[in-house]
Amino acid sequence: MEYLIKEACKFLEETQYNVKFPIKVVKFEREAILGQAHENTILLSETLFSMGKKEIVSTIIEENEHLVTGMKDFTRAFQNHFINLFLTEKEERFGLFL
Repeated sequence: MEYLIKEACKFLEETQYNVKFPIKVVKFEREAILGQAHENTILLSETLFSMGKKEIVSTIIEENEHLVTGMKDFTRAFQNHFINLFLTEKEERFGLFL
């Protein structure tokens, strides 16, 4: 698990995404929970590590963004935040601004 976290963080660093919070692996009571933003820490489920690096990276980004914004799961505000994050990255990478 430690190796996969390092690999995920390496990818995020190389793609200029800043993970601002520490990461801790935990066992959630509900297996369906893959991650959680809790007390300025990114919590990752043990179950997540059987799903591959892409899912680990996705979960780290999601939980990091919850902590950065304070926005909750399943909200339009959080969905808009992710869309804006994506579009801003495209604007900056290609020099085309909306």
